[in-house]
Parts: sequence; C-alpha cells; structure tokens
Amino acid sequence: MRSELANLSSATLRNTTLDIGNTAETNKRTFRFLIPELTGRTKRMLISIMSKRLKTLLIVLTEILSKLKTRIAGFSKISVTCQARIQSQQDVPAFYSNKIVVLEKCKED
Repeated sequence: MRSELANLSSATLRNTTLDIGNTAETNKRTFRFLIPELTGRTKRMLISIMSKRLKTLLIVLTEILSKLKTRIAGFSKISVTCQARIQSQQDVPAFYSNKIVVLEKCKED
C-alpha cells in the first residue's frame, strides 16, 4: 500500500509539474503577443495625450503672440514729439544698460 501511495504521489507530482510547465509556456506565448500590442497602444495613447497638450500650448502661445502684436502696434502709435528724459543707472537694476530712456510725457500730433 505504501508503494502504491508513493507511486500515486509521484504521478500526481509529475502531472502537476507538467501542468505548471504547460501553463507557463502558454503564458509566455500569450505575453509575447500581448506585450507588443500593449506597448503599441501605450505609445499611441501617449502620442495622443502629448498631441492634445501641444495643441493647447500652441493655442496659448498664439494668444500671447496676438496680445504682444497688439501692444507693439500700440507703441508704434506713440507720437514722435514725445518728451523723454534720461534716467541714471542708480534708479534701475545693475543689469540694465548705463542709461535708459524713459518716456515722460506724450502729446498727440
């Protein structure tokens, strides 16, 4: 009876080992297929997210440029007869040039 029990245990152990091996091989095949697919989907998802963020950033930058153009256009309308004074470097941070022209008063033509 002991030998039958030992044989049965040994057979069960072999079958279990084979089942585990077969399952592992099946999982390997499955993952070989799934990993590239998941990687591709992940890449496409990231590209989509980055594309949306870049579009948003482009819209914001376009608005900023539009505002800057408006301000620059406003500066070009300043009269040539504007009076200016020279402000010494003591009044401004050191990284500015030695003298800065500051518009004090502008008159329309």
